Amino acid sequence: MHEPGRNLSGVFSLYIRALTNTYIPNKQAHGMNLIPVPLVEDEPLLALDVETALVDAGYSVVIAPTGEEALAALASMQVPFTAIITDIRLGKGPDGWAVAKRARELIAGIPVVYMSGDSAADWTSMGVPTSVMLSKPMAMSQIIVALAHLINANQASAILSPNSDG
Repeated sequence: MHEPGRNLSGVFSLYIRALTNTYIPNKQAHGMNLIPVPLVEDEPLLALDVETALVDAGYSVVIAPTGEEALAALASMQVPFTAIITDIRLGKGPDGWAVAKRARELIAGIPVVYMSGDSAADWTSMGVPTSVMLSKPMAMSQIIVALAHLINANQASAILSPNSDG
């Protein structure tokens, strides 16, 4: 059971390694920069839970409670985002499908994790290719594992793809 204030990054790192044969260390613990990820979620308590899990796993989180705020964060791109996690139904304005599509237009191949309580059935027609859909409620470890898997796959793909410059 999670105790308040207890850092579970080691637990998440071991869990990620066990499920994906990869290892993402808690970069904060090693004095390195955290991996920047926008979290688009309109439910404040869920956003806080997901943010805590992501930070413990070595990610830097930019929370956007609306589709409009997410699109603004993507457009300003003060730091290059490594992946995006988005709910689908975000109230008025752009939904998570639109946010993810725009993210892919701005950053080709950016890993996308969708979270939804009722839109999973639409994922095959509305989701961007090579994304992951998680149905709410879900364990925080599911988000961490999905994100790590997509980031590792994206990095491996970049390494294996021929460089068009050379």
